[in-house]
Parts: sequence; C-alpha cells; structure tokens
Amino acid sequence: MHYHLNCLSLLVVFLSVLPAQCQDTRPNILFIIADDWSHPHAGVYGDPVARTPHFDRIAREGLLFEQAYVSSPSCTPSRAAIVTGQHFWRLGIGANLYGPLPEQHPRYPQLLEESGYFVGYTRKGWGPGKPSKNKGNPAGANYESFGDFLGQRPSGKPFCFWFGSHEPHRGYRQGSGKAAGISTGAIRLPGCFPESLIIREDMADYYLEVQAFDEQIGILLAHLEVQGELDNTVVVVTSDNGMPFPRCKGNLYDMGVRMPLAIRWGNGISEPGVVREFVSLTDLAPTFLNLADVQIPSQMTGRSLIPIFNGERVDQRQQVFFGRERHLPGQEKGDQGGYPMRAVRNKAYLYIRNFRPDRWPAGTPNYRSATYYPAFYPDVDGSPTRSYMIGQRHQNEYHATLFSLAFGKRPAEELYDLRQDPNQIHNLAENSDFLQIKRELATQLIDELEKTNDPRVLGGEEIFESYPYSGGFIYAPNFKRHGRKFATVKIDSFASQHITTRSIEVFVPVGVEHTERFPVLYMFDGQNLFHSFPGWNGGINQGWQVGKTIEQLIENGAIPKVIVVGIFNSPQRMSEYMPAKPADLLAERIRATDHEWYKTFKDSPPDSDRQLKFLVEELKPFIDATFMTKPDRSHTFIAGSSMGGLISAYAVCEYPHVFGGAACLSTHWPPLDGVFLEYLKDHLPDPKTHKIYFDYGTEGLDAEYEPFQKIADQAMQEKGFKHNENWITRKFEGGNHHEEDWRDRFHIPLQFLLSPPSN
Repeated sequence: MHYHLNCLSLLVVFLSVLPAQCQDTRPNILFIIADDWSHPHAGVYGDPVARTPHFDRIAREGLLFEQAYVSSPSCTPSRAAIVTGQHFWRLGIGANLYGPLPEQHPRYPQLLEESGYFVGYTRKGWGPGKPSKNKGNPAGANYESFGDFLGQRPSGKPFCFWFGSHEPHRGYRQGSGKAAGISTGAIRLPGCFPESLIIREDMADYYLEVQAFDEQIGILLAHLEVQGELDNTVVVVTSDNGMPFPRCKGNLYDMGVRMPLAIRWGNGISEPGVVREFVSLTDLAPTFLNLADVQIPSQMTGRSLIPIFNGERVDQRQQVFFGRERHLPGQEKGDQGGYPMRAVRNKAYLYIRNFRPDRWPAGTPNYRSATYYPAFYPDVDGSPTRSYMIGQRHQNEYHATLFSLAFGKRPAEELYDLRQDPNQIHNLAENSDFLQIKRELATQLIDELEKTNDPRVLGGEEIFESYPYSGGFIYAPNFKRHGRKFATVKIDSFASQHITTRSIEVFVPVGVEHTERFPVLYMFDGQNLFHSFPGWNGGINQGWQVGKTIEQLIENGAIPKVIVVGIFNSPQRMSEYMPAKPADLLAERIRATDHEWYKTFKDSPPDSDRQLKFLVEELKPFIDATFMTKPDRSHTFIAGSSMGGLISAYAVCEYPHVFGGAACLSTHWPPLDGVFLEYLKDHLPDPKTHKIYFDYGTEGLDAEYEPFQKIADQAMQEKGFKHNENWITRKFEGGNHHEEDWRDRFHIPLQFLLSPPSN
C-alpha cells in the first residue's frame, strides 16, 4: 500500500540496473459493474434461483455487503457518482441520464493514472452520454477486453480496470430463462408485482442474464489467477442501479437503489465476512484512492471503506442518502423536467421526498400530450412485466393498486416501516402515529442536502431541467420503432362507409416536441412501403424502404420530417384505383374492350370515387386528429406507382383543395386506350398552388408509357405548369416496373414535393 516517491526517482536513473527493486507494490483494482442488477439476486444472499458461484466466491473470500446503495438509480448519474465519489446532485448536468460529466469534478481513474497506475475499461464505462473531448470516458481508456488490457500493461505498474458488463440490462430473449431450466415457480416475486406467470417468466429471463454476468466474473478471475495477480488485486463487484422492471430501476425503493456488493482482496481484508453497516457506492472512489496512497479530494462526499477492511464495523453510518433527477423527459406539454426525488434510509425506515408530486414518476400515460411525442410511461423499461401491468390494470382492485404504485402519481412525502413492510408498499407519511419519525427523517434529509449543496433545496433546481437530453424513449404500445427517429403505427381494420375495411400503416416522427407539426404524404399500396414481403418469383421483395429513404434525406438536410400514411390495397385494386371519369367515355370504352386486363371493368366498374371519398372524408380527418399533422393543402400530398400513380393524379384533380401535390411513379396510362388523359386535360389543378411529379422507365410495362406521358406533359404545359418548378417528368433509361426501381428514385419526388414553393 505504500508508494515511495524516492524509489520512482531511482527508477528513472537506474532503470537498467535495478528494475526489480523499484517495483510499485500498490494493489491492483478490478472494478466489475453490472447493468441493472438488484439486491438480493445472488446465491450468497439466499436467493433460491440465482446461480452466481463467482460472485459468491468473492463474497466468501472477502466481504459481502448487505446495505450497499447507489447515489441515484439511473445509469449515467449513478456511474458519475461512482467515479467522482460524490452525491449525484453535486454533478450539475451529470445528474441526468445522458448528461456529460463536467470536467471540474475529480475522477478516481484519472487521479490513479496520474499517480502511476495503468488505467482502462471495457464495454460500458461511464455513461450513457457523450464523454468530455478533453478527458474522454471518465472510466479511462477503452480496451477490447481485460485480456487485451493486461497484455498492454507496462511491466511493474499496478492497474485499475473498469469492467462494465451489459448484463442484465434489457433486451432479453423472451422465454430464454425458462428454456434454460430456471424454475419460475421458485422465483420470489417482489411485493410490488402482481402474481403472474408472464412476470415470473420475464424475471426468469432476467435471472439468466444475471448468470451470464456471473460467468463474466469467472473469466476475469481466471485472468488474474493465470497471471498470479489475484491476491494483489482488490476485486469489487456491484451494479449501477436496480433491475429493469416497474417500480425498480429509476425508483428510490430498495429494488431500485439497493445493490449487491462484494469485495475481495487476498490478505488485505483482515476479517472476511458480512458487512451490515450502510455504504454508498460513492465510497468506492475514496477507497480506491486510499488504497493507492493518493490524496482524497475534498469534493468527495463518500467515505473510504479501509476501516471496514481492517475490521472496524461499528459506527460507520447510521443512514444513507440517495435521489433522482431526470431519467427521461417524460412529462407533458413542454415540461422538460424529470421526477425529482431525494431519500434517507436507515435500518428501520425509508423516507422519500417527492419535490414535484404534480408530475408522473413513471412518465406520462398521455402520449399525445407528451413533451416528446409519443412517449408513454417512458421512465419504465419496455418489458412483458410492464405490458402486463398496464394491460391488466383494470382487472381487479389488486392489479389496480399495484399498477398505481408503479405508474401513478405519488404524494409529496412517503414513509415506510421496513420492519413491517420490507417491500415498501404501505405509505405511512399521513399516519399520525409516525409524525415524529417523519419529521426527524425529513430534517436529516434536508440537513444533508443543504450541507452538500444540493441545488434542489438551495433555490437552483431549474439547473437540472435546463439540460438537453439525447437519449431514446419508450413509445405507446401501438408504435413500433423504425430506427431512432421514426416509428410505424399499424391499424389492421380501418372501417369505412365507402370501401371495404382495410389496413393502414402510418410512419411518424418520434421523440419530437409536442408542438411540432409535420407534412403528410398519403401513399397507395401501403403494404409495399415499409417492409419486405414475398416476391412473385419466390424471393424476397425489399419493397420501397420508404423509411430508410426519408431518414437519409433528413440526415442530409434535404427534406423536413414527414408523416407517411400507407393505404393497403384490396383484391379490387384495379377497380378501386381506376379513375371513374370521364364517365361517359369510360363506359363506352369498357363496353368495347376485349383487353385481357381491362375487360374486368365490365363486372367491376371503376370505383375510385369511393376510394377517394374514404381517403378525404374518413382517413384524413382521423390522421389529422390522431397525429401531429399540418393539415392544410400546402402540406398534404399523395403518391403511388402504376395504377397507384393513376389514382394519385386523379386525386389531385378531384380534390385540389385537399392535396397540394402528387407523385405519380410509372403511371399506368394505358387502360382503355389512355381514357383518363381525356379527363386530365381539362381538370388539372392550379399550377400556382400545386406540384405534380411523373416518371417512367423503359423496360417491362414502363416501355408502353412514353407516348401517353407525352400527352400528359402537353396538358401540363397548356395548363401553365413549368417544368422543374412546379412540375417534373423524368424518364429513366433501363427503369422497370418494380418496387426496387421506385425505391431507387423515390428520393426525387420526395424532395420535389416537400421543398418550399418557389417565389
């Protein structure tokens, strides 16, 4: 433990002669941190399901802590508190999820590196968030693995390594735990969960991830043993916050803040055993510095655990403090804040102060009003347990009560008698029998917050809510993630008085502010737009990949964000997409035709008027009421290919007050000798207020289109449309009549329709 500076001086001068005599004998430090692991889910804690032999070994050969707590039950602030040894509320923007750690706060890895330690990390270090440009990740330099780190370690240097596992963070492969033989019946469900096989199986998946983390511990220990470094290494194993379940992670109850913790150090721990005194994970930084004979910065609020290593188990702490600021900005109507809480816990009681009881602790259920649309209870990780508790909340009083505890609003104060209520279910804050206890704990809490300069009680609470957020969100159940910036919403049976029931899929921006509104593009043949599907030749048709095209254009600054409404077709597609005008000439040509395709109109006459009534009178009002649209004509467009292109041209002519533009790809002009062109000539919309795009290829069906397209182009010119201003017609040599061709050129009409009008 003793580090002699005079020896370092000799080492510089006599390196070639006396290298062995000046070996730095300070202990190595291996810090192993899980991601979302709660106490008591380890075998050594008596859990009947968890199989954690390597964690158990560290506990048996060292110290097992029964009362270890994080500073905050959220990844970024928890890890920031660990590396700085400070209460999280002292770290400014670093107190929030995804908030960078300000450079002025000393970090133990950097201090150890400056004192001669070889420092690094692998996998998840400090974070999530963007590290400082000047200092990098607070955990140190990034290495491929612990083995890689040891291979690059300079001879004679002690090391400090951070191993940040990704387990047992979600996502899980549903059913994996049960399939691996984990007994769902033996799981001790936390008291905040309703009894359910769904929840038991979800927890079994979690336990399997815990076991995977434990296997990683075994590999790390094997590295140390092979190198003969195990007994000279302080091995610390813990977690950053509680399990990713409702009322656990992100909460100040035990399942959110109470952590597994075991420490092994060869002969450096005088009395291995169980530690029942309170410790905070902020104690680790001063402990590591103490081990390395490095001065502990005065800013650190944590306490060195060295006295405990030396067998001093009395009067260390009588209580511990923790809290939370913004996990996600999951509130409503522009409120950028989180759910600020602080708490004090001793062996008998837990007291929680909720500073904004008007807010939603789990985030808003009102996704249409969410500050970042369409966030839906976003402070609870997505899971089968979450879905079950939300879906079954009205089943009975039992389910309703537990749902409310996890997702509902909370009073300003909470008080739990841990001896009678270890699951912290029954709030005694309003019970007159506990009034004096509540006052005493509240005073202890405020005193600690004031002493340690918490802005939440010193009048600077807005600091926590002014910082930007760069992470993701949990969306309403019907929103399916499509990349980071969009989601799709599928409506399988949209009823109509005009046409048969059909499916609709809507592509919408997500994580956007509730005041934002977006243009809308309605597209025909919606089943081909966003997903791949079986092709006619037995292969897989990749479809239009509309989402990928839009995301790329937005990233390049070429278009604004846009909502796309995909309208699925039906077996009557030919009839529903064929323009119904000019009616007299249409009827005459239907009677006369013997064309294999178009003689079907004799039994199923063109029915596009009802298709457009459905779109304009039923679908558009629903979209405008449900999603964040700009409903006016200048921001409403329609598009399709082949027959979809034909009806798109018809729509902008029939409803010029609704649609401000149309994109008609590979427009299928030929039906009934191009009869629709006779209507188009006289019904084109006003070129001052509309845009129209046409294109065609030269292969397959597209090879028939050019003569018809020239007639359409002549009509556009006569109406006053100007090419490349409010009208485009493009010919693509080699282009065929296929989704992959439309996909490759879809960016052109998108940019054309969504660009601002020319002056």
